[in-house]
Amino acid sequence: MDRIRQLFNKHTAVRYLFVGGTSYVFELSALLVLYHLTGSKSLAAALSFLLGFLIAFALQKLVAFKEFSKDLQAISRQSALYILLNIWNYIFTIVFVSVWPAKYLVISRTVALVVMSCWNYVIYHKLIFKHKKSSPSIT
Repeated sequence: MDRIRQLFNKHTAVRYLFVGGTSYVFELSALLVLYHLTGSKSLAAALSFLLGFLIAFALQKLVAFKEFSKDLQAISRQSALYILLNIWNYIFTIVFVSVWPAKYLVISRTVALVVMSCWNYVIYHKLIFKHKKSSPSIT
């Protein structure tokens, strides 16, 4: 158990994968609960997507990349970049899946997800949630 804790604390990629899986489970759970409560697949899908999107942003920022800035300008910048990246991911997914034969729908969506997860990690790490090197303070 100690080894797992060390991996989790030391490696951003481990936290990133954990957060991705947790966000997926949360969104799927919300989808099922909301569908049960509303009886509407469309409403449940829309609301669970939005909730999952917000939870994933918060968890990626705070847990995966340990970026705790409370500065409104920094959070606004991160949010805008996160939204733009997710718009790109959405377009990529639609195009990628549409060029594969229908019998490969699950495979094509899974491949698209793996590809996006790779570039998302790099973009989150290097651009969206990058840590600013603080200069030593003179006291």
